[in-house]
Amino acid sequence: MSDVVTKTGFSKSWIYELIRQGDFPSPKKIGSRTIGFNSADVDAWIIERLRG
Repeated sequence: MSDVVTKTGFSKSWIYELIRQGDFPSPKKIGSRTIGFNSADVDAWIIERLRG
C-alpha cells in the first residue's frame, strides 16, 4: 500500500474510497492478512488519468 500511496499521492483512506466506488484497481489478497496491488494495473490507471 505504501508504494501505491507514493505513486498516486493519495492517502490510504482515499485509495480505499476509490476502490469502494469502483474507480481504482482492486487489491489482491496475497496472505491471510496481506493485500497487494498489481503495479501494472496501478500504472495503467495513472496513465489513463493523465491522458484525461
